[in-house]
Amino acid sequence: MTLREIIKYIIPYGLENDMRHYRDKKNGHLLVDAYLEYLRNNGDTKLKEEPSRYKSIIAVQGFGNSGSSAVLDFLREMRNIQVFGDVEKIASVAEDDEYSYEVTFPHLSGGLFDIEKYIDSSNIFHNDSVINRFVSIMEHSLMYRNSPEVRPAVFKFLAQITNFMLPNLKQKYYNAALSPITEKGSTIFTMKHFDRESYRTLCRHFLNELFNSFNLSKEIEHIALDQFFCDLEFDMERYLEYLPNIKVIVVYRDPRDIYAFSKMRNVEWIPHTDIETFVEWIRLSTEKFDLHSHEYLSVRYEDFVLDYEKEKNRVTDFLGINSENHVHKRKAFDPDVSKRLVGLWKQHPEDNEKYKFIYDNLKEYCYETPT
Repeated sequence: MTLREIIKYIIPYGLENDMRHYRDKKNGHLLVDAYLEYLRNNGDTKLKEEPSRYKSIIAVQGFGNSGSSAVLDFLREMRNIQVFGDVEKIASVAEDDEYSYEVTFPHLSGGLFDIEKYIDSSNIFHNDSVINRFVSIMEHSLMYRNSPEVRPAVFKFLAQITNFMLPNLKQKYYNAALSPITEKGSTIFTMKHFDRESYRTLCRHFLNELFNSFNLSKEIEHIALDQFFCDLEFDMERYLEYLPNIKVIVVYRDPRDIYAFSKMRNVEWIPHTDIETFVEWIRLSTEKFDLHSHEYLSVRYEDFVLDYEKEKNRVTDFLGINSENHVHKRKAFDPDVSKRLVGLWKQHPEDNEKYKFIYDNLKEYCYETPT
């Protein structure tokens, strides 16, 4: 285990984040400083209008502890796919690599989908706020930090959406609550206007240039991303306008196991302390999810583990990937290891009344083990 991995196990994630923010406080608003340096040294801020070098960009998403990492680990075993996503040590037998991080900025607050809401807005406060949020999520993303080759694409996109900026002001201003806590102060951004088609075209150029810039081997024909378009809107028309070669896989799981796992691990962002709130959370998360959609592939986690041969063929058929590329079999995903995570709720009979409530309200997502 590397020193970095040891530290991640010892230091809570929140504290690790605080340490990172402290370094930023000492160094100033790092992305803005790097962006200004880029503008000084590069006259060309236009994004390349180039196609994606990949046959497909694969977005694998779930609903929180729903098992999407199992499909991602399976895809790690393909010689022609590069996976971007965390390795979930509780079930995975995969090893971390330099791309063991999520690329989630499109759907986050301040991400591409959020910016789209303001493309015809004249409200300078909202426009400044959304661009500052974009800068913040990029600056603190592991993609931006660990893969410097993508930064020119980020800077070009920022230049293309920004009318002008007032960088590193000493005083707080009208969006003071959003100001980065740095010694160099705040930055004000003004935003250009776009119609929806031109903005989505710009985003397509941005994403293609960003993904094309990764230093991946020539044998890589597909990129798989953990939670990339996970906005729970399932708007395939929009997704395809952003990335025409996008393919979406949605993994869902018995909500009784999600509840049991979240309670066992005390996952606070999943409301496991109140069963009615938990059920409502699942309903909100799956409100626009269509189990039978032909636009994306729905995979039940339990089936992927217990009926592995059939389900892995469904995945490769959907993606159009030849089985000959599956050269690292069971080196990242071993269904025999993951079986212990199926039916977790049965190990906790003290919560049977809660499991019955979940079943009565979310029957369509509950899994009955064949007898």
